[in-house]
Amino acid sequence: MGFSFYLNSTGSVLNVWPVNLYQQYIYRITTRNIWQYQKECVEADLDNVYVPALGACNFSNVEFDTVLNFDRSGRIVPGRALTENGNTGAAGGIAILGDSHAMGWGVNDDETFANVLQTQTDKPVFNLAVSSYGTRREIRRLIQSPLLERVDTIVIQYCDNDLSENRARIDFEAEARGFETTLENSMEPSARTVSNHLAAILNTHALERTLTLPLRPLRTQFRKLLGRKGKNFAPHLDALGSVLSDYKTVLAEKRIIIFYSNAHGNRFEDFGQSVLEGMDNVTFVDLDIARDKYFVLDDHLNVEGHNYVGTELAKLIE
Repeated sequence: MGFSFYLNSTGSVLNVWPVNLYQQYIYRITTRNIWQYQKECVEADLDNVYVPALGACNFSNVEFDTVLNFDRSGRIVPGRALTENGNTGAAGGIAILGDSHAMGWGVNDDETFANVLQTQTDKPVFNLAVSSYGTRREIRRLIQSPLLERVDTIVIQYCDNDLSENRARIDFEAEARGFETTLENSMEPSARTVSNHLAAILNTHALERTLTLPLRPLRTQFRKLLGRKGKNFAPHLDALGSVLSDYKTVLAEKRIIIFYSNAHGNRFEDFGQSVLEGMDNVTFVDLDIARDKYFVLDDHLNVEGHNYVGTELAKLIE
């Protein structure tokens, strides 16, 4: 574990078992920067807790150093000419909804799958995804934007951590006020010290993790031997369907494609066979995103992963 801590502190990644597992663990609880807690990247919003701040935002971690640019149509998709009110003036576009995976955590504007999709379909693509949003906030953001009438296809990236928000009835105004306080008190990355990191490790059951982390790959193999492909999607489908049904009328005329991207490619069982009763315009697609399409330490899609997702979505849409 000490060696892994050293590697993280020097910005190095050794993708060799079990060092990579310890590096992931230490990274998540110490040096990892969270996009939505960087003051220059977001602003509180009474409708959706927070929204991206307009303009450029630098976001870096051990495996990447990126700049994210946002306008009123979401994250910039290079090559798409916009008018002042943030739309192309023509219908037929594609809206991307989702959380940090779809927003493009860890990649630059021209590397997101939204940009790949636009390049390969020659259709205007609007990336409205925001880190940590659940499905309800994702749809609200689209409805509140000037883009709803400009798109006929909606791509929703689902993640297993959307479940809790999709099940809840959130008081967004109260959450926004709490978020403002959290943002004001958040520690700048430059203010963190080695002692901060060591304290975090020692306060999170380090001994238990030291003993169990190397066994995780064995657990995955054991699940495969039992014939289990991944997590059960059924409870997720119930909550997701409930949210989508609340906006059924608004979404009725749109083609909706839903795929998932979970941390480090963790799988769902039977995702692609999912069906929502009364919503024939919704299609579930398992893109079968491989583990190597994610960063080693960070649990988000890397550049290769975004290129793969964008290419597969373009095949479906065309």
